[in-house]
Amino acid sequence: MINCTSCGTQNEASHRFCTTCGSRLGSLCRSCGNLVPPDSRFCPHCAALVGPGRFGKMQHKVEGIQAEILCASCGAKGTVGQRFCTVCGKQIGTPCHMCGSAVDPVTDRCLRCGHINVQNTGI
Repeated sequence: MINCTSCGTQNEASHRFCTTCGSRLGSLCRSCGNLVPPDSRFCPHCAALVGPGRFGKMQHKVEGIQAEILCASCGAKGTVGQRFCTVCGKQIGTPCHMCGSAVDPVTDRCLRCGHINVQNTGI
C-alpha cells in the first residue's frame, strides 16, 4: 500500500493516482518504469537510485471500498466511492446501473452506454 503524503489515504501499490483526489502517488522509475512510492530513495522493483523531492502531495482520504466501477475515460477498474481513476487520473462519477461505467454528475447520463441513471435524477 502507498499512503498519500498529503491526506494519508492508503492506495494500492499499483495505483499511479490517489483514488480520492487524483494526485500522483509517486513517480515512475526511469530504469524499469514501475511506480516508486513517495520518499523512496530506491526503486522497490529494480533497486535503481531515485532522486529526492520528485513526488507530489495528496489531499483527501479514501473510506469504504465496496464494488467495482469502470473509468469512462480509460476503462480501468476502480471502486465505488473512488473519486479519481488510479490509471489516468480523471474524475470518476457515480456508477451506471446498466454497465457500471461512470455517470456524468450534471446530466446523470452514463458516459459509456448513455443510460440515464434514474436513482440520481429522482425519477
